[in-house]
Amino acid sequence: ARGEAVGLIGDVGSGKTTLLRVLGGVAPATSGRAALRGKPSPLAHVALQFMEAGFSPTYNARLAASLAGISRNKLRPRLRSILEFAGVPEGEWTYPATRSPFHVAVGTALNLDASVLLLDDPFSVADGGFRERCEQLIEQRRAEGAAILLESQDTAVLRRLCARSLWLGGGRIVAEGPTEEILSAFAHRESANGSPSSEESLRGFNEVSAIAAVAAESPGPGLLVVDVLLEQARGPLFVQVGVGLEREDGYALLLEQSEPLKCKGGGFHRFRLEAADVPQGVYVGRVTVRLQKGDKRWVIGRREAFSLAIGLPGEHARSDVARSDVAVWEPHDGEWTYAPGSPFEPGRR
Repeated sequence: ARGEAVGLIGDVGSGKTTLLRVLGGVAPATSGRAALRGKPSPLAHVALQFMEAGFSPTYNARLAASLAGISRNKLRPRLRSILEFAGVPEGEWTYPATRSPFHVAVGTALNLDASVLLLDDPFSVADGGFRERCEQLIEQRRAEGAAILLESQDTAVLRRLCARSLWLGGGRIVAEGPTEEILSAFAHRESANGSPSSEESLRGFNEVSAIAAVAAESPGPGLLVVDVLLEQARGPLFVQVGVGLEREDGYALLLEQSEPLKCKGGGFHRFRLEAADVPQGVYVGRVTVRLQKGDKRWVIGRREAFSLAIGLPGEHARSDVARSDVAVWEPHDGEWTYAPGSPFEPGRR
């Protein structure tokens, strides 16, 4: 309905992304039909969050706009605001994206003034500033009368933005109703044989086990090291880590790294993110961990509100994650113990 944001939840593989693509007109419906106000769902006036990796931010913005029936001429006056919203430096607008094309896809969908917005987990990035801008603009678009279908694994966001939600399972609607009721039912679901659902089993290996800044070894760059504990991992999968950092003076940046899964049946995956251009200081950060299999991806864990000192001498030259509920986990006699604020020791694994 106009002026309403509806949440969309479901297990991995339940058809959430497929539904959005069918409604957006970029994927065929295998049964039934997609309709907008009772008529066949058109591309015009429908903004689908869409992207193609490996292309420039400008190309991705034009591609997403074309799917919404907006020509280059009509897009031109909005292009700057879209790319600035996505945080793309002006010098990188026409080059293959170094920043995630995901930011551009979300920014384009939200800035096209479409009457229908189809959003596929726009809050799955680690960049706290970007997440805040997204939430503010979604609220603005809703107030302006847009109809919004929002898929997100962030239940707090769904509670804030969506009075009503749909639970999708096996390509069908399992339940719909007030968001709080749907989230509660979804959280207590079990499969027919009494075992946890597929998404619940994934949450068994979402631990960000260590976060630390490592000094540069000349002539190499400094590194931000993130260890992820995977307990039940099976390939072929890619693991992606995104780290959003923000200093007290407002300086912010996003570091991302994606690698194929190297362990089978559980273990540690260490990410080394180059931090050569990160100015020294104490940063508040957020880590998001995602798995990707084919064209499907899902968030398996987050760490928020940790504090990280970079390039500072003495006792500050280590990860300090005693802030909030986050701590470093360090191995001890083959087991894992909780050690708030424990210093990171490179090379232990």
